[in-house]
Amino acid sequence: MSEETTFDGNRYKITVVSDASTGYIEISAVCKGSGRRSCITNLNFILSGLIEPIMGAKFVRKVEDSDICVNPESKHRQLVQYIVSQLDNRFQFSFDDLEDALDKDRENGEWESFEEK
Repeated sequence: MSEETTFDGNRYKITVVSDASTGYIEISAVCKGSGRRSCITNLNFILSGLIEPIMGAKFVRKVEDSDICVNPESKHRQLVQYIVSQLDNRFQFSFDDLEDALDKDRENGEWESFEEK
């Protein structure tokens, strides 16, 4: 069963989607100004700030362009809880820095799709 948690930033809406049964984790962002959407799981800021500190590469089974799979289920759950807690705690994790990194990524033309309504 898939779970979804959304965070509302100043310029972006960030969504974490996960499925413990498959190990799937995807983090996506929607630019509030343009409506453009991109999967940002593989963004260096996300990898180095949210995924590698707790997981490293040991439990990451595969990394695609837009998602990762983490096994076993206990490590998946641990990573999802960590990601959600960091995004929720704006004093420890800089949402402003994340939004700045998303601005740079968008400037490079990586954002092609629009949010589905």
